Amino acid sequence: MSFAGVPLYGVLLLFDKLRECFDGSYGPPEVLVLKPLGLIFTCGLAHIAVTAGATRSTPVDMQDSLTQTRTKAPTVPDDWIEVSAGPFSILAPKGWGFRKLQGVDSYVGEFSGDGVVLTFDFGRYNSSFDEAKKPLYSIVHESVDEHPAKIVGPTHPGQGLTGIHIKGLGNSNTLRLWGQDLTDTQQELALKIFHTIQFGKRHPPSHSKF
Repeated sequence: MSFAGVPLYGVLLLFDKLRECFDGSYGPPEVLVLKPLGLIFTCGLAHIAVTAGATRSTPVDMQDSLTQTRTKAPTVPDDWIEVSAGPFSILAPKGWGFRKLQGVDSYVGEFSGDGVVLTFDFGRYNSSFDEAKKPLYSIVHESVDEHPAKIVGPTHPGQGLTGIHIKGLGNSNTLRLWGQDLTDTQQELALKIFHTIQFGKRHPPSHSKF
C-alpha cells in the first residue's frame, strides 16, 4: 500500500519523525538547535518523496499526445517519392508501391512499404470511421489538400485502425485510407503520408506491384 506513490511504511516513518519534533522530548540543550534543523530536513524529505510519488502516479494522456501530433503537419523528407493511384497520389519513402484491388462499387487499392500496408477505398459509399470512438480513439478534424478530413487513431498503438477520411472530392466521392494495428513507429509514418495526399492528378497509377 502507498500514499501518492510513497510506500506506507515510509509515510509512517516520516510522520513519526515529525511527531518527535513536537512532543517536547528535546533532550540535552545542544539538541535544541539540532531538532528544528532536523524538522526542516525531515519536512524537506517528505515534500520531495511525496512530490516524486505524485509525479510517478500521474498517467500519460495518450489521446492528448496523439491529438497534438495530428494537428501539426509533419515535415516530409526530401528523398520521398510520389506514388500515384490515378485520381490521387501520396508521397512515401523509396520502395513504396501501389496495387489495385478488386472493388464492387468503388475504386479500391493499397499502398505498401516498410512493412506497412495502407488500404484505400475511393468512391461514394465508404464510411468515415464511425466505428472509431473516444476514448479508445483520438479523432481530429482538419484540412488535407484543401479538403475536409477526419483522422483517427487508437490511443494505444497496435490496437485498432489508423486512418483518414476525406470528403468534398466531387460527384459525392470520398477517400478512406487506413492501416490496421500499426505500431507506434508505423503510425507516425502513416500520419506523415496522410498529410501528403493530393488530388486532381489524372496520370496513370505508378510504382505498381503485382
